[in-house]
Amino acid sequence: MIRIIIKLIKCINIFLIFLLSVMYINYQCNSKSFDIYNKSYNKNIKKYYNDKIIYVPKINLYKKIEKANNNFSNMNYNIVYYNNFNVNDKIILFAHSGMGFGTYFNRIDELNKSDELFLFNKNKEYKYYVYDKYLVNENDIYLMNNEMNSNKLLLITCDKNDKSKRLIVQLYLKSVKNL
Repeated sequence: MIRIIIKLIKCINIFLIFLLSVMYINYQCNSKSFDIYNKSYNKNIKKYYNDKIIYVPKINLYKKIEKANNNFSNMNYNIVYYNNFNVNDKIILFAHSGMGFGTYFNRIDELNKSDELFLFNKNKEYKYYVYDKYLVNENDIYLMNNEMNSNKLLLITCDKNDKSKRLIVQLYLKSVKNL
C-alpha cells in the first residue's frame, strides 16, 4: 500500500513540474512578445520592414504573418493570410486556437466591439477596430470571396466548443500611419 502511495505522489510531482513548466514557457513567450513591442517598437518594426506583423494589445499577441501555402500546412506554426494582403480590400488571417504551440488565435474570442488591432507592413501602421464577432459553419466558404475596397480584416479560427464551427472576428480599417 505504501509503494502505491509513493508512486502516486511521484506521478503527481512529475505532472505538477510539467504543468508549471508549460505555464512558465507560455508566460515567457507572452511577456517577451509584449516587451519587444513596448521597448523597441520603432526599431523592431523597421527591422522587419518587409514582413507583415500583427499586434493585438488586448490579448498580448505580437506575431509575424506568413502567406498560406497551398494546403495551409504552414498554419501549424504561423498566422497565415489567404489570397492577398491588400489593406484596401479584404484580408483574411487564419491561425489555430486551443492548447499548445502555434495556437496564436486562442484568445481572439476575448475581443469585443471597438477593441484595436494593428497590422504593420512596409513601414506603415494600419489600425483596425473590431466591428463584429460571430460563428459560421466550417464549410461556409463565402467568407473567402474577395471584397474590393472593403477595408475589412477577418480573423478566423476554430470555435473552442464546437470544432465544426469557425469563429470570425470582423474588423475595419480605422487609420494608416507612416512609421
